[in-house]
Amino acid sequence: MSYVSLFSNSKLVQTVPNLKFSDEEVIKLFKTIAHPLRLNILRFLLINKEICTLELENLFNSYFEKYPPYYLSEDSDSYSVAQPAITRQLTIMKKENILKNRRISFVKNEKTGRHEKVVSETGKWNYYRINEEKLPLIKHMMQPFINESFQEIQFEKEDIVLDVD
Repeated sequence: MSYVSLFSNSKLVQTVPNLKFSDEEVIKLFKTIAHPLRLNILRFLLINKEICTLELENLFNSYFEKYPPYYLSEDSDSYSVAQPAITRQLTIMKKENILKNRRISFVKNEKTGRHEKVVSETGKWNYYRINEEKLPLIKHMMQPFINESFQEIQFEKEDIVLDVD
């Protein structure tokens, strides 16, 4: 077991970035992410940068298939997470200004024949990302909780079929 020294001359403390967040902001952030789905959403967002709800649902289900969560019964034959549950947690984090979103439409590129993302106020898809202002603090807080199992569940955009029409 290792211990961390909190003396100001500790090398670990000296490497902590000088983040200008009040104690209240940090406490509020801890309270908000203190939920299994919200914690995992942040993990996936740190790895994938920006993602929509459907993509998150697929990531959760791929991950939980390999690593069943502790908070679900072992008798359960399915570890899937429903899209409404993910949306509810995204909404909570957006309300607390932890996440930002943008609406996306898909437009077919005539040259390549592929659909490409275009930011649009009337877009059908909400893409979420971590608020840039809070990103350094969240990265610093979450780094110990991103293990190899999360890094191996990399999102392959071609694996998800989005209804773009």
